Amino acid sequence: MNNWRKYVQEQLVKLGYQLNKRDAMHSGRVRRMLLLKNFAVDTVLDVGANVGQYARELRRDQYGGRIISFEPLGDAFDVLSGYADRDNLWEAYNYALGDSSGRAVINVSSNSEWSSLLSISPEFSDAPPGAQVVREQEIGVRALDDVFTDLVGPNARPFLKIDAQGYEKKVLDGASNSLNHILGIQLEMSLQRAYEGEVLFNDMVHIMEKAGFALMSVEPVNVNPMAGRVRQVDGVFFRPDSGPNL
Repeated sequence: MNNWRKYVQEQLVKLGYQLNKRDAMHSGRVRRMLLLKNFAVDTVLDVGANVGQYARELRRDQYGGRIISFEPLGDAFDVLSGYADRDNLWEAYNYALGDSSGRAVINVSSNSEWSSLLSISPEFSDAPPGAQVVREQEIGVRALDDVFTDLVGPNARPFLKIDAQGYEKKVLDGASNSLNHILGIQLEMSLQRAYEGEVLFNDMVHIMEKAGFALMSVEPVNVNPMAGRVRQVDGVFFRPDSGPNL
C-alpha cells in the first residue's frame, strides 16, 4: 500500500499536483480551527468579508459560533448579505473598519478582493491583473471601538480576522480598547510591499507582540508563481494567557 501511494504521488507531481494529508502539519485551515477550538472562540469578527469566502470556509470547517462580517463594497455586500440572511448566527454590515469613523474613498479593483483604501505600491510591479483599479467608491468607515460593545456581548470570546489589503494596521489603531477583550487575531501581512503605507510582516509581528499576542500559525496566501517568492501570508495570533498552555 505504501508503494502504491508513493507511485500515485509521483505521478501527480509529474502533472503538477501534490497530495498532502489534511492535518495540522500540512493545513493552515486545520491549525486555525484547532486554535479556535482550544481557545473556545464563540464569535468571529470578519473584517474585509468580500462575498463571504472566509465565513463560508469557517462553516465548512464546522465552526458553529457567531460570525459578524464587515464589507464596504455594495456589490460584494449584496452577495455577502444573501449568505448571512440564511444563517441565524451570521450578521453582515455594509461598512469598512479603520482608525476612525467617517467616510472614505476606496480603490475598487477588477477583482474586488484586491480593493483597498490604499494605493497599489510601485514596488508591486508583478501584481496580478485582478489588482488593477477600475473605479473609486465612497464608503462608510467605522472604528471597531465605536461598534464593538453594541455588536459583541460582554461574555463573548471573540476572534478578529482582518483582510483589509494593507489597511490592517489602521483597523488595529481603531480597536485599541476592543483589543483588550479579543482573544485572537488573524492578519494578512505582506513580505513584499503591495500597498503604499502598509505595515510589513516583521513590524506587524512586533506590534502584535507588544499588544500581548503571540504568533501561532502562518500560511502563505499570495505567491509569485514564477519566482517562488511569498508575497503575503495569513498570521494567526492569540493571547497565550487566554487559553490552554500551548
